[in-house]
Amino acid sequence: MVRQRAMTFMEEGLRTLLEDSEESSSNVNKVHKISFFNSNRLLVDGEQCVLTLSVSSGDKEYPSFPSDTVTRMNRIACAMILAGYEIECCQVYSIPRRNAFREQMKKLEFEKINMEDVQRMTWDSLEGEITRYILQKVKGSTEIHQVMGDTWCMRRSTIVRQYHKNYQRETWGKVLQILSHDGMQVHGKVAKATVKERFKNFNAMFDEIHRTQSTWVVSDEQLQSELRVSLSALVIPAYRSFFGRFRQYFDNPKQAEKYIKYQPEDIQTLIDDFFDGNSTSMARRKT
Repeated sequence: MVRQRAMTFMEEGLRTLLEDSEESSSNVNKVHKISFFNSNRLLVDGEQCVLTLSVSSGDKEYPSFPSDTVTRMNRIACAMILAGYEIECCQVYSIPRRNAFREQMKKLEFEKINMEDVQRMTWDSLEGEITRYILQKVKGSTEIHQVMGDTWCMRRSTIVRQYHKNYQRETWGKVLQILSHDGMQVHGKVAKATVKERFKNFNAMFDEIHRTQSTWVVSDEQLQSELRVSLSALVIPAYRSFFGRFRQYFDNPKQAEKYIKYQPEDIQTLIDDFFDGNSTSMARRKT
C-alpha cells in the first residue's frame, strides 16, 4: 500500500514536470525530446510496454528542459521502472509525446485525423512529404545545414526524388501502358476494337485518378508545381501521340466522340487541378 501511494505520488510528479516543460517548450517554439530512458515500444491501453533503463545520463543536454528538471524526471522514471511500474511510466510519458506528435502533424497539415484516416493513409506519400519538409527546413537554416552537412542533404534529396519516381510509377504506370502503341495491330492492321477499348480504359482510369488526386493537398507550392510539371511531361506527350495516331480509326465523328473524351489540352487543364484539395467537375472535351 505504501509503495503504491509512493508510485502514485511519483506519477503525478512526473506528469506535472512533463506538462510544465511541454508548455514552456511550446512558448519558445522548440521541439523537446525526453531521453532519460530508451523506449523500444511505448504502447499503452493494455499493450505491453518495454523499457530499457538507462541509469547514466552523462553530460547530455536537453535544450528545452532545465537540467534540474531532467534530473528529477530521470530519477522518478528510474524509480518507477525499478519498482515494476513500467506501464504507468509509459502512460504518463505518452500524453506529452502524443501532443508533440499531433503538433508536428498539424504543421504538416495532417491534423484532425482519426485512426481510420491513418489506416487509409498512403504512407509513402506521407513519408515523402515529411522528408521533404525536414530537408527544406535544414536547407533554410544555415546553422542546421552546417551541422547536418551537404552529404546528408544530398542523400535526403535523393530520397525525395525516389518517392517522386515511386508515385509516378505506381499511379501512372498503367495509364502509360494503355497509351502504348504496342499490341494495337492484328495481322499487320490496327484493330479498331482495341482502339476503342484503349480510349475507354484511359478515360475511366484518368477520371478515377483525377477524382482522387484533385482532393489531395500538397501544401508546399514548389513541390505542387514540380509534381504537376512532371506529370504533364509524362502523360501529355504519351496521350498526344496515341490520340494523333489512332483517332482516325473511328468510323465517324459520332463514334469518335463516344470514345474520345479528352483532347490533349484537356489533360493539362485537369492535371492543374491535382494536389489543390478541391474536387472540381471534369472538364468536357472541346467541340
